[in-house]
Amino acid sequence: MSKLSSVTIDLSVPNIESLREEPEHLESSRGLSRYLIADADQGEHFGATEWFCDDCGALVEDEHEGCLVCA
Repeated sequence: MSKLSSVTIDLSVPNIESLREEPEHLESSRGLSRYLIADADQGEHFGATEWFCDDCGALVEDEHEGCLVCA
């Protein structure tokens, strides 16, 4: 028997879905992935590289703490 689960994406926080251009995947670790952000998307919320939650897509401020949205 398999369990179904759902993930809610909170678009009120900076999210990978907010990016206009496809980011380049750099690495993954402990349910998070780091991406190279396109120049056009860098600015107020996003730097040159950023960590995002693999489950909900939220921007992760501290990769050691993990995703605060999913916590």
